Amino acid sequence: MTSTEVQSSQLLFSRPEYEQRLRAHREYMDRHGLDHLILVQPESLTYLSGYMTAGYTSSFAAGVVSRTGDPALLIRHAEEYWYRQTSWCPEPIWWYDGESVAEVLLRGISELGLRGRIGMEGGSWRAPYQLIAAVMDGVPPTCTLVPDCDVSGLRLIKSEEELQVMRRAGEIADKMVQAACDAAVPGITERDLAAHMSAVGIRAGSGQLESGPVSSGAAAKHIHASYTDRVLEPEDLVFIEVDTHSHNYYARCMRSIRLGARGGDVLRKWNDLRALQDEAFATVKHGVSCRIADSIIRDGLRDLGYAENYPNKTFYGLGFMLVPTAYEPIEVTPRSDFLFESGMTLHGYLVLDGLNISETIVVREDGIERLTNFSRDLIEK
Repeated sequence: MTSTEVQSSQLLFSRPEYEQRLRAHREYMDRHGLDHLILVQPESLTYLSGYMTAGYTSSFAAGVVSRTGDPALLIRHAEEYWYRQTSWCPEPIWWYDGESVAEVLLRGISELGLRGRIGMEGGSWRAPYQLIAAVMDGVPPTCTLVPDCDVSGLRLIKSEEELQVMRRAGEIADKMVQAACDAAVPGITERDLAAHMSAVGIRAGSGQLESGPVSSGAAAKHIHASYTDRVLEPEDLVFIEVDTHSHNYYARCMRSIRLGARGGDVLRKWNDLRALQDEAFATVKHGVSCRIADSIIRDGLRDLGYAENYPNKTFYGLGFMLVPTAYEPIEVTPRSDFLFESGMTLHGYLVLDGLNISETIVVREDGIERLTNFSRDLIEK
């Protein structure tokens, strides 16, 4: 079966969805005066072409968008099976082990007969300075390379087809939080808790994953912890952040689990944090400044005496991401100044003194849709 014979049922999204993405890339080219556009970031290539392999870090691939016709792809021949299984695009230019990435790109430019202004994604782990310099040195005089293109913004607004995939990721995240609630008891190690959560997520339909941060004791008061062999103890606060995906469309959810104690100042503080975040979420809708939600949280923490200067962002973008990418290029901090748009998908989070609460949300015309839907009560066991 050739790529042009891939049936629509085998594609993650519909052909009209991919055709709309191609039009969006050509509109980007129009805005930047480009005759061709070379995509090298794995997310960009998969988003446009459907092509996906778990070997994307070691098997370089590129896509070329021109003013007319289908995209032309440059694919390592060892990935032929995955190309034919996942992409809607025509037969690619194959490259073979022994060719350098620069040689592959220059051969593609030559075989495709590219001329004029050629945009290229640059400045990422996939397109370091050395690669850009080698391609610039090797292109023919009929070409002008523009190596600082960034099309990641084209992925910020999700289609309904994408949101269906992200809803599935949110459902998996909820099951992983429930798994943590069930398994977090004194005597279990953080590592075993993380393993249980991961197993539940995989069985529920997630792609490759770890549990996300799992920590207890002193480490629970700090984000970006990693599970260890520490044994959970009575009176512990346990921090979990599930980080799961469906076809690499991510959903995240933070919760705190309190062992062996109930009520008191900890519960009061949790309820205060939840109320602040609920108030902020209520302002998130299409056309509204991100500053409003951000100020509600920062001013509220200050007024309650919890944090004079809260150090963290309050929202950041989530969506289609491939490691090492950890978030989409949008965030809400005191310096941010943009309007929320319908279809943006965000991780809204609030962390303070070992209490952590977050949701993955979609911005809508009249509010938000939560993609993670676990109870927002403090988990007390």
